[in-house]
Amino acid sequence: MSKRIKQRAIIDGKKVWLTGATQQEIFDAYQRKTQETFNMLCQKRPCQQTPFIEYARKWFKLYHTAKVKKGTARNTVSILEKHFVPYFTGKYIEEITTDEIQMFFNIKREYSQSMCQKFFIYLHEIFDCAVDDGLISRNPVNAKRISYSKKKTERQPITREQANDVLQQIEILKGIDKLEIAIPLLTGIRRGEFLGLRWEDVDFEKDMLRIERAIIFSDTGNQPVIGPPKSPAGIRFIPILPELKALLMRYRKESGYLFECPVSKPTYAADYKGHRFDDIGHPKTQCSYRNDMKRILKRIQLYGAKAHALRHTFATVAAGGMIDAKTLQGLMGHSDVTTTFKIYAHIQKEKMCSAGKQLAGMYSNEAVPHLT
Repeated sequence: MSKRIKQRAIIDGKKVWLTGATQQEIFDAYQRKTQETFNMLCQKRPCQQTPFIEYARKWFKLYHTAKVKKGTARNTVSILEKHFVPYFTGKYIEEITTDEIQMFFNIKREYSQSMCQKFFIYLHEIFDCAVDDGLISRNPVNAKRISYSKKKTERQPITREQANDVLQQIEILKGIDKLEIAIPLLTGIRRGEFLGLRWEDVDFEKDMLRIERAIIFSDTGNQPVIGPPKSPAGIRFIPILPELKALLMRYRKESGYLFECPVSKPTYAADYKGHRFDDIGHPKTQCSYRNDMKRILKRIQLYGAKAHALRHTFATVAAGGMIDAKTLQGLMGHSDVTTTFKIYAHIQKEKMCSAGKQLAGMYSNEAVPHLT
């Protein structure tokens, strides 16, 4: 009895094994399997056309919102409406090809790598759901040939000299505006974390700030939503520097938010622990915070820095002052120390550039005595 031949083939994107006594039998088996697959596909929803946008919104409501925080969900809505809707409107899940996915990324080539990665992840998840639902047989985003922008955008910190100048200018500001600049610059905490600070979190005896909540803004883009910090590592204590303590003492209160909304009856109801805002104060809305920043920028020079750049400046100066990586990770609330190491890498790059200037002309007669 002759030994049977076994060969692997790809049919409709799936691996199948074919057996036969001869190559002709293998070929015949391949044709039969191909015809069976074709017939099965023809029988399954022959006229099915599912609008991509309709399906993407269903994916968002049923699956995506169940596993992400409200802030992340809000960002996803922005991507769906600003990027996916303009391109994919009028297109059907069953008809979208890998080429069309690549054309989408070609249009978005001016966006940063991190943004394009989000596009890729969300598209991949949407089409994975379509495969599970039997709408398509393979995910067009799975193709290895898909490429997208690798452009990186970094929010640069201001220099130590510029930061010192900002601190000198703070006295020009009125009232609590001073703290909106001083806190991120002197503690390195995130915008949502300092907007979520309450006077009960300020320990004047031990000179420590307790970080246990953060503000994000609701789907409407204005109302504040109180939740925990970005990650478990974000719950932490931060030392209060003497210059910051002096500012805090001027505006000290027994309770309430450091940065309260000026309106008397905000429309939002409660924080993430279930406390009613009527009982614990009213955190700022996004419009209120933006108005604060517009007012501040009219009075002092921030050198183009926003809240995140001030946080990055604190981290850079602290790392340059020989604060070890583990301590700085705790101060910044980084869940992964590799994020902290990027700050040290940035400082090292600056030192290398400075060294290059110092070494310029090192072999010239002016720099090095003549060797005999």
